[in-house]
Amino acid sequence: MKQTNERVYRTISFVLPFLVYSLTLNALWASDHPNSLLDLQYALLVNHTAFFPQSVASNSVDISVYKDHYTSALAPGSAILSAPFGALGIALDKKFTLFGYERLFDELFVALCASISSFLVYSVSRVFWGVRPSFLSSLSFAFASLAWPYATVFFQHDIALLFEVCSLYFVLKHKPKSAGFSLGIALIVDYTSALFALPILWYLNRKRAFGFVLGYLSSSWTTFAYNYLVFGNPFTFPESYWIEGSRYLLSRFTLVYAPIHFLFLSFSPYRGLFAFSPILAFGFYGMFLMKSQLKKPATLFLLLFLVNIVFYSFWDDWDGGLCYGPRFLVESLPFLCVPISCAFEKARGVLKMLISVSYAYSVVVQALGALTSVFSKSGSVYFYQPLEFNLHMLQKGVFTTWWMNTNFVPFFAKVTFTTVLIFCLIIPFFMLQARHLCLKAEVF
Repeated sequence: MKQTNERVYRTISFVLPFLVYSLTLNALWASDHPNSLLDLQYALLVNHTAFFPQSVASNSVDISVYKDHYTSALAPGSAILSAPFGALGIALDKKFTLFGYERLFDELFVALCASISSFLVYSVSRVFWGVRPSFLSSLSFAFASLAWPYATVFFQHDIALLFEVCSLYFVLKHKPKSAGFSLGIALIVDYTSALFALPILWYLNRKRAFGFVLGYLSSSWTTFAYNYLVFGNPFTFPESYWIEGSRYLLSRFTLVYAPIHFLFLSFSPYRGLFAFSPILAFGFYGMFLMKSQLKKPATLFLLLFLVNIVFYSFWDDWDGGLCYGPRFLVESLPFLCVPISCAFEKARGVLKMLISVSYAYSVVVQALGALTSVFSKSGSVYFYQPLEFNLHMLQKGVFTTWWMNTNFVPFFAKVTFTTVLIFCLIIPFFMLQARHLCLKAEVF
């Protein structure tokens, strides 16, 4: 009976996010980033080349020019891995269009990746903790973090995230070759995923680290093969020829502003991770509680989070352009969500209430972004997008989901929004109160 209950919760940790993500897919608004990926995907599938004409290149500024040929300035993995979904959309569209089935099916692929990641967050948490806290970690990732808004648009973050959290799972299951192979796939989706190899290598012993490297090399070669086929040099990356930037990527890093960027990415209203998802702060508390018996895993989670935020603190485009919240930190989310299990397991009284309130508020913020627009208005570091822009869109009934147009009646828009919130909040709340959820952690 207990095993049956656990299978139910494992299944829900995937099915519930996938249902909600699928209903909130964006199909109406676009930005340079997804446009560039759509351009590349269409060129690869239809023209069998990574290059496309200038008329198509004008859809985006995320374009590189190599010997008078236009191609995407982004890592190609998102366009390649979602190609089966995009191909179905292209077949239905019968022509290239930015607002057709190709975009919608590619977004469905992103939603699928994020939903599998939710399942993996639950599975990683179960290595250390019981069903109830592990399920809360999965919910926090799926609905109370930026994984939800970015699961509704064609960005690379949730796709790369799938392989990164998969790598973490295999590390904890003592399968280093599989862990390396997974992270190597993430490289062609988002080049910065290579940073996560550093904490993992620190965590593994010498023998397992060797296996991890072998696994990593067995899949990461595809990134360099693509570079060679397109640019004639395996170490020339697409962004080296970006039309809006310098060919010398190192010139885009700055040491002087890194500390202030770190604070902005953490706490500012405009791009502060904890302003958008306060529930994630309990991840640090969970790490603190882990230090007595699980010190090394706790340190691994901390380093996996820090290596990403520190890197982007040095990046000149630290705020990520036209987006909702700190999109660059989406790939760090699981490493804060998993330790939330420990905080929830130990929580009593006021602390448990604070966790519940912060979870509820975080869900509201993510729902605002997912239902209205991930391509939110830009502003100063004091500009809080959820309340100062996206909430006004909700009040006007302006939604960007695929199944309702932007002129939706405000009253019904509010009803829809409330329904989604109840679905994401009330059902999981009652599930967390179930008394039969007493299964202990797996043997670590």
